[in-house]
Amino acid sequence: MNRNNTNTMKCLECQSNDFTIDSWLGELVCDDCGLVLVTEPFEQTYYAYDANGERIRDGWMSHTPTLVKGMRQWGRSDRAIHTGITMCKVLLSTLNSAKSLSDRVDQLYRSLYRKHVFTTTILEDRAAAVVYYILKEANLPFTLKEVCKEYDCVERRVFKLAKKIANVLNNTSVFLMRDSSPFAEKYAVGLGNQTYVSKVGRVANHYDNLVKLTGDNLRPSSPVAFCWIVSLLENMGITQKDISEHTGISTRAIHRETKRLLKIKNTNKEEIEGRGIEWIETY
Repeated sequence: MNRNNTNTMKCLECQSNDFTIDSWLGELVCDDCGLVLVTEPFEQTYYAYDANGERIRDGWMSHTPTLVKGMRQWGRSDRAIHTGITMCKVLLSTLNSAKSLSDRVDQLYRSLYRKHVFTTTILEDRAAAVVYYILKEANLPFTLKEVCKEYDCVERRVFKLAKKIANVLNNTSVFLMRDSSPFAEKYAVGLGNQTYVSKVGRVANHYDNLVKLTGDNLRPSSPVAFCWIVSLLENMGITQKDISEHTGISTRAIHRETKRLLKIKNTNKEEIEGRGIEWIETY
């Protein structure tokens, strides 16, 4: 990977002049927004002759800025890996996470492909599953629905492949909620002001620490339940319906998870109303 700065080329997304050149993949990647530009190298045939003028070798050379090997020289596996990695990076760029996870995509996709993990799965599902696994690995607050949206993938198929990846890597715990604060705060944005978002994060952090002591687990619906718990504690009037419409989590799931979380602290919805966030942190 080489760094390149040029005033003659600008990123189509953010207008930056700073790119990273991946000599193996033949790509330019914007350093600022992560947009992937797949280059098409200009190729020229060359011939080598001996002292008697007899041709002894022919081939081609590439005239990209870093002498990138053209895809025409690659085998079927190399082409398939290149295409899959490119699709992963495009997906990551839509989630504003490409810059920090790009190298991990390269390493993981190559490894999985060579282990024949993907078998008969379609390319879009592969990209979505790899990205979803990596996002979970990094504990970044993106849902399966968000990941599947770019390529219009079926969530059930993608999650099945992501679980297969986790099994191959012996890391099935990757799907457990380890740090719910980023997820809870993400859901809270748009439901209330910054003070509300901060309080939702505090409750999430409190439960993160609590479940480590009790042996309980947080679930994917836990961050959404924290949004309602804070509304109840602070008498804010944000309803389950409001939260459901904003997050896409059903009111039934929110109610059930809120009940479970409050039971961990031996309390209930009626008891916490109007108590204030400090009460649940010390109760």
